[in-house]
Amino acid sequence: MTQSLPFYLLLLWLTACGGTPNTNNSADTITQNAVLTPDTMTVSKKLTHDSMQTNEPNLTNDTTTCQEGDTLIIQEVKTLCLKNSLQKLTKLKLALQKGEVLKMVCFGNSITNGYKVGSYGVVANPYPYVLERLLKKKYPNAKLKIVKEGHNGWRSDQAVKEVDTLVLAKKPDWVTLMFGINDAYAGWTPKFFGQKMESLVKQLKAQDIEVIIFTPTPFTTAYNQKAIAYLPVLKALAKQYDCAFINLHQAILARIQKDKLELGKVLPDEVHFGDEYYQLIAEEIFRVFDQ
Repeated sequence: MTQSLPFYLLLLWLTACGGTPNTNNSADTITQNAVLTPDTMTVSKKLTHDSMQTNEPNLTNDTTTCQEGDTLIIQEVKTLCLKNSLQKLTKLKLALQKGEVLKMVCFGNSITNGYKVGSYGVVANPYPYVLERLLKKKYPNAKLKIVKEGHNGWRSDQAVKEVDTLVLAKKPDWVTLMFGINDAYAGWTPKFFGQKMESLVKQLKAQDIEVIIFTPTPFTTAYNQKAIAYLPVLKALAKQYDCAFINLHQAILARIQKDKLELGKVLPDEVHFGDEYYQLIAEEIFRVFDQ
């Protein structure tokens, strides 16, 4: 068995993005009727977005051959996950095809909960429920139950405190993790965020639970810059602990560009999705599953 570097050593390669986020109304603010294009990732030792930089060892697109200094514009969902992710998800697909009884817990913040903008309620079709329907339609023999554990305003440190009661007690076979937006608003550095996410992953893996790590979905306030700094942390964590990894930040941006969607409709409060747009998250996850 090949021995990999401890995750804390990987974190040493990541630049902690401390300080106060830029909140002035400059180029960082995206107009509500704008159409976003996918972020540009520079394949070197840095991921650049506006003025935010964070280091990660060998940050490359895992499905193509890249030379240092190449620029990749991510446009296809197939480029948004690690190679091992497709292997992990193949294991899940085979279990669904065979009709094995499976339970998946989607653990996250208000995006997972399906927060309804303007009402403080929950939309009729949050993404975990839509994902369950899509998978059951694709695999008619599937005996899959997806449990939604989304909590408004939650950060990774809060999730660590409650994972025993809310997730482990349900004895799931698979768990998806999506945190980061509220961590960015709290000002957590990539290092602190990574430590909390690592704690979550280790507790789940200790119970032989398969883990899928989702990046935060994009949002249009200045704090999005801090959330982007978490992406290489999550990618490194997935590699270290052999988790599946899906970059929903890039997937949603690509979908917005492809369908020419207006941000004012997709993200009416700049963070949460409009009622009918939460299904975009499920559809983009399913597209990776369906490869």
